[in-house]
Amino acid sequence: PYTFSYHHWPFLAALGAYEVVGRRRVPVLALIAGGLLWYASYRISLAHGADPLLHFYLGWALPMTALLAMLTVRELRAAR
Repeated sequence: PYTFSYHHWPFLAALGAYEVVGRRRVPVLALIAGGLLWYASYRISLAHGADPLLHFYLGWALPMTALLAMLTVRELRAAR
């Protein structure tokens, strides 16, 4: 997670585009993810080091992945 400065931009751009174009709403999840990435990189990593950073990162990234998977499955089922 120390390299989120540029590795996460494609994720944030794709998520934001999906929310704006596909769901026709304000990119709430992209803004939340961007804020959490900023907080992790500038508040946690600089003050506490690698282990707390990894725990914080996994603590929000894994639930967000599960949420996105759930939303995708729900949309696919609704489209049938």
